[in-house]
Amino acid sequence: MSGGTCGVILILGIVLIAGFQFLNTGLAEDKPTELIVGLALTSIPLLSLVGFILGRLRRRVGWSGRGVALTTFVISMAAVTGIAIFLRSLIVSNRPAEQILASLSGVCQGQSVPEAGSFDPANPGTPHIVVLNAAGNPDEWSSTADPEWKPASLEEAELVLCLGETKVLVDEGCGYRRTGEELEVWLVAARTGETIATKTLESGMPGCVLVKSGATDTSGNIGFSKVEGWVERVISAPTPEP
Repeated sequence: MSGGTCGVILILGIVLIAGFQFLNTGLAEDKPTELIVGLALTSIPLLSLVGFILGRLRRRVGWSGRGVALTTFVISMAAVTGIAIFLRSLIVSNRPAEQILASLSGVCQGQSVPEAGSFDPANPGTPHIVVLNAAGNPDEWSSTADPEWKPASLEEAELVLCLGETKVLVDEGCGYRRTGEELEVWLVAARTGETIATKTLESGMPGCVLVKSGATDTSGNIGFSKVEGWVERVISAPTPEP
């Protein structure tokens, strides 16, 4: 492969990447200009690749130049359209979750969201719950919660699980460092902003074991399973847990 060919491939690769970036921006932010530029840039390397392949085949099967050009255009446009539809589906699938979290960002501070779902403890089944930190932002546990909690729309979001700051407890009485945690959690009705239940969860300090001096035992840290267990007890109780 000559240096000129490598240079052309490199340039086409850069153009393709730039096209994908413009497509992503245009689709995500509904910007027609970026979308058109992205489609144009993406088409150039695809047209070149398909044209090169069909040009090689032309000499073997005897296609006319017009037939090769038309086939190249159709295949390339179909590929670009497919890529655009795929990117659009990915972006649209993520939008509802982002919009829901943004709409509920003030619930942990007591703000009501009239458009949200209404929590009724008498209803069977698991309510839809959103996990946020005390500031109203998504927490690292927001994506690891029970899939049954996830609302498909704001109207389905009934409760918000609010996570306070984690307090680290330290003990060095065993000749090494042991840590436990305390975490304040509270459950809020999304529509009214009313706090349904609150709890300070404690992990407890791990027991003394034979470990290397200077080590740190973090086995007492709180996992999300402990938080989920508390939520399940609250929503299944006849009356709110204190």
